[in-house]
Amino acid sequence: HRDALRCCCIWRDSLFTGSLDRTIRLWSLASGECVSVVQEHSAAVRALITVGDSLFSASSDTTIIEWDLACESPEDIVQMRTLHAHTDGIFALCEHDGHLYSGSADRTCKRWNLRTGKVTQEYTSRKVIELPSVVLEWLTRLPVREALPAVCWLRPLARVHAFYMDVVAAARPPSVHA
Repeated sequence: HRDALRCCCIWRDSLFTGSLDRTIRLWSLASGECVSVVQEHSAAVRALITVGDSLFSASSDTTIIEWDLACESPEDIVQMRTLHAHTDGIFALCEHDGHLYSGSADRTCKRWNLRTGKVTQEYTSRKVIELPSVVLEWLTRLPVREALPAVCWLRPLARVHAFYMDVVAAARPPSVHA
């Protein structure tokens, strides 16, 4: 890899590694040699998991790719499908009872039906507080070393704003439906 490793998983006698360099490498456990390199993600590979004869890779590009491992040679892994539903990078994958679960920076965890590739359940955290577009535009024009302290300063304000909005919502009388 040309950048930091972010994830790895074992399948039979092979090791898969995912990296910030957007690649997945297949290694022989016996020889320690890199057998194959694939690059289909457009951003960092953040999570890997094998389920049966499939490898699932998740990325900062918001996608999950399913790879077919049931080929004649492990070097010939083939992309089967790409799953789309998240709106921000995906950082976690796990499998349970025939479902794939993916956790994302969009503050959701999605449950996927492995047979259909469709989302069957979504678990959502508190909605992200959006900064006004004027503030975002100002931050994007700053050099990184100047923008970082500003972002660190704004983050606690967003939490205070979220708390305030929760208090206001709780104080509202319930609406009466006719």
